Amino acid sequence: MYLNLIQIAESFGVSEKVVEGWIRDEGLPHTPDRRVLLFDRAQVAQWAATRGLASKAGFLAAENPTLTTALHLEPLLRTGGIWRDVAAAEVTVLFFWGAGALRGVHRAVRRLLRMRLRAPGDLAMARIV
Repeated sequence: MYLNLIQIAESFGVSEKVVEGWIRDEGLPHTPDRRVLLFDRAQVAQWAATRGLASKAGFLAAENPTLTTALHLEPLLRTGGIWRDVAAAEVTVLFFWGAGALRGVHRAVRRLLRMRLRAPGDLAMARIV
């Protein structure tokens, strides 16, 4: 996964100028691509670890193991009793409810998911037989 300069700066909680200084002075690995700097997430994480830098948030933050194991759709649907024969009219309502009930997910992210589910044309469905 490649990140841009802004995403790297936000992840470390520093300005873009600081990141440019890291490139120039500290050898922060990057790839110039048509006047844009791209950063391989794994390389940046390794570079940061060798310098004792920790990401504050964003794309380089440590993953929450409970989120990576707990948010698979199938178990959530089974746990909620939603498995088969859901009427098309109910799908959006169920997704809306599920987005609001996600545990371990920041409130702003849940709110964004619910807004997207309400927006016309943002949810496409196809029947799976």
